[in-house]
Amino acid sequence: MMKLQQILSSDIKKKITNILLFLYGTSTGLPDIAIAFYNIRLRLDDGIMVILFLCVLINGLYHPYRFTKTQLKFLKLAALFAVSCLLSSCVTLILDLPFDYYSLFRMLGCMLILVTLSTILKSPRLFVWLGWGLLLGGSILMLQILLTWHSKAAQISLLAYSFRLKTALSFKTWNANTSASYAIMFAFIMALISYEMSGIKKGIFWVAAGAFSLIPLFTFSRVAVAGIGTAWLTFILLARGSRPAKAVIIMLFVGMFTCLAIYEGELIRSAVRINLSTGEGLSDHHIMWRRALNLIARSPLIGHGFGQEVPLYKAEFGGGTAQNAFLSVCVEGGLLGLFLFTWPLAYLGRRLWRLAHGRFYDTRAVICFGFLLCILVLSLTHSALYWHKSQTLILSLMLVYIGKGERSLLSVVRTETTDAKMRTCQYV
Repeated sequence: MMKLQQILSSDIKKKITNILLFLYGTSTGLPDIAIAFYNIRLRLDDGIMVILFLCVLINGLYHPYRFTKTQLKFLKLAALFAVSCLLSSCVTLILDLPFDYYSLFRMLGCMLILVTLSTILKSPRLFVWLGWGLLLGGSILMLQILLTWHSKAAQISLLAYSFRLKTALSFKTWNANTSASYAIMFAFIMALISYEMSGIKKGIFWVAAGAFSLIPLFTFSRVAVAGIGTAWLTFILLARGSRPAKAVIIMLFVGMFTCLAIYEGELIRSAVRINLSTGEGLSDHHIMWRRALNLIARSPLIGHGFGQEVPLYKAEFGGGTAQNAFLSVCVEGGLLGLFLFTWPLAYLGRRLWRLAHGRFYDTRAVICFGFLLCILVLSLTHSALYWHKSQTLILSLMLVYIGKGERSLLSVVRTETTDAKMRTCQYV
């Protein structure tokens, strides 16, 4: 009787976890479902992630989780950077300086996502539930963007009023550039989870990955287009086989760019017209970068403190941010903070490169490496990697994949070692 209760309890917990993961994936495509908390909007997916974290915490008290060596080291490095941000926040609050509380909540939320997903996603079944939820959420987001784009683009010239159209594509809790970064996250996870599928399901996820990759084109986010292009170019050049997937990606991009070149050729030419000396085509990012360098020059080693970027820009320049993740880190944490920020990213990139070119090749490692390059490109004009949810989701899934890959490699090595010992014994 006791054993039956344990089995039923285990089944119920699995079903609850499956449903929560599906709802979490779906809710990421509904940014306007949120409640105001002081100056912060807590979205539906934030609440579901807290519930998932509590499930992980309660279950972990009775069944401790075991991370692989790479997972554990990455989490330690990320925690080291998070602790440095927390200590910096404490110093700022003690000194009674202006403080951006949103940055603190954002950092805590990202660490919660990183720990929860890297812990809970241990089986292909959970991957699949999350994948279907994200497929639905991404489709809802794409539908909202396309409907808005169609209604506005039919009334105005894209070239003359692209900024107005970009503003219309914004939601209450994020702007068009954030939509583009979420689209990158959806595309990455669709491509990664497709390898847990087979047959027509695999094709559906690959088509979805290609379709979500086109969203940055509709939101006029040039750096997001450059980032997603870098990711898929890496995949096309480095992946072995995968011809159907490559064909889907190439056809979608060639088809979309051909349509834009035919109907909005001037818009394409204006988008790629960039002059670094005059700042033309940089959307005033060069001004924000110059201001960031001036702030960094005042305190180059330890920075001005975590949560100080927004108050400093507001006090000295009337608002804005550095518009670059690496410069934002330097403004707040100095060169020491930049080192702690890039250390886990460099470690993750090194591990992915080895898995993509090692003896036990896996196409998923190529996808992960390509999208790591993508979010690095995105960070050049956005604070994408500096405690942002969509990029943290990407890093979390990369970490989960590395854990699965290392466990598989360990089992293969053990099998080969056992076989070698048996052959040695036979010869003896």
